[in-house]
Amino acid sequence: MNVPRLPFARWHGESLAGKRFLMWCEQGFGDQIQFCRYVSLLRAAGVSQVELVCPPPLCSLLAGLDGVDRVIPFGTETTFSRPDYWALPLDLPELFGTTIANIPARLPYLSADDGLARRWAAQLPATGLRVGLAWKGSPAHANDGERSLPALTALAPLWQVAGVRF
Repeated sequence: MNVPRLPFARWHGESLAGKRFLMWCEQGFGDQIQFCRYVSLLRAAGVSQVELVCPPPLCSLLAGLDGVDRVIPFGTETTFSRPDYWALPLDLPELFGTTIANIPARLPYLSADDGLARRWAAQLPATGLRVGLAWKGSPAHANDGERSLPALTALAPLWQVAGVRF
């Protein structure tokens, strides 16, 4: 990951009371989805405004995150306001002193757009435990060979689990 060169201070744990904050997404989509939950801690620390820069395919999902004022797609960064601080999401657990006991765990912290949920409902199984699987990441990712399965068939033994719908 190349750390961005931004014209304002990177946050290292200073007081955030009344400050404007920019979270610059990094890594893969799963990491963004997992670590966006730290917006709640930024707000609890007194941040007055949170902007999030992320890959375009995640914009609509992350725009619904409680506490985010604005989501900015990568490539349009010149449109952000003048934040006081910025950080990478994977730095936030350390900066907030996260332990197993205090991981931000208010669930759910993300939700699907109501229209999209209704559209997909007809295609999803109505009964059983519904499980979604991610087996492949972006082939453009430098480490994709270590994080993606060669094919969905590698998970075929799971299809036999009673009461579970994939």
